Amino acid sequence: MPDIGLITNTSGGVYTSTRNLAKYLSKRGFTFHIYYLSQLDASNLLDFLKKNVDLIHTNYSSTLPILLCKRLKRRIPIVYTVRGKPQPWLAPSLFLRAGYSVENIFLHLSRKYIDLHISVSNFVKQQLLKKYGINSIVIYNGIDLSSVRPRKKDKAKIELGFSEEDLLILFVGKLRPVKDPITLIKAFYLTLNSFKSKKKHLHLLIAGDGELKNVIASIIKRLKIEENVHLFGWISKEKLAVLYSAADIFVLPSISEACPNAILEALAYGKSIISANNGGGSELIGNAGLVFKPQDFRELHKKITSLINNYELLHRLAQLAKRRAKLFSVKLMAKKYERVYKKLLEDNKV
Repeated sequence: MPDIGLITNTSGGVYTSTRNLAKYLSKRGFTFHIYYLSQLDASNLLDFLKKNVDLIHTNYSSTLPILLCKRLKRRIPIVYTVRGKPQPWLAPSLFLRAGYSVENIFLHLSRKYIDLHISVSNFVKQQLLKKYGINSIVIYNGIDLSSVRPRKKDKAKIELGFSEEDLLILFVGKLRPVKDPITLIKAFYLTLNSFKSKKKHLHLLIAGDGELKNVIASIIKRLKIEENVHLFGWISKEKLAVLYSAADIFVLPSISEACPNAILEALAYGKSIISANNGGGSELIGNAGLVFKPQDFRELHKKITSLINNYELLHRLAQLAKRRAKLFSVKLMAKKYERVYKKLLEDNKV
């Protein structure tokens, strides 16, 4: 059976999608040896170089030197899943900016040494072709639909301490500039002022943590909307399922996205979605949601208002989301990777 050396990480969308991939293909006869980028110390690195694998699948261009060292022993096909163009200027810290800069350098070099580049969206595919001259195929991230078990919305709202008539808007993600939660807060503030009679029933739920946490808390206090905006921080999967079940509207205001897992989750839970026109996010929702210009909080306010005022549209988008989620199942994603693996393994025998 084929042995796959998989380089991933311990958190975020890359962890979720690669974990689901390995779980599914392990049942199809593949053996995965998983290495986490953040844990590649001398011991793990030595183990990786010694491990006898038939194919390497990386999610980071910065691992290229290590992969080429491993190739000195024998010719091994390498697959690289590209999860977006590195954008150092959007990184929140000097350390991350340096990391993204390194990724950018090795992404340029990967064109010569990688057997197959895989983009997680058509948006990323176009980025690779335009900036790096790299051709790639598209395989979207997949979501495990069998693990999505929505609760009844009214019961979920009550469990969270809200009433059945409350309208809940949900944001899930890291509190970083690239995710731009501040634009959502500004839009929500305008929405509260537009619905003064319903103000006590409108709530914004923010699930996530990050360097903007204190800034966001300060803005909420300055705008005097503490009773309507709720910061949950990092939460368990169980609690996140309750939030998705209770939410009426899901908003992703990110400036740029490759293939956001939060959108996949919102689709699977059948939420009415509003996304910034940020590439991968708006690509995923297709006609199953509304889009607005990134950082334009006034336009976002109008989109939120249109859903509050139009229950028929709110309901229709929720139904479209459920149907669209089936296009991004783990099973479909894994089958495409399986075909890629088998083709490269077969070609490598020649």
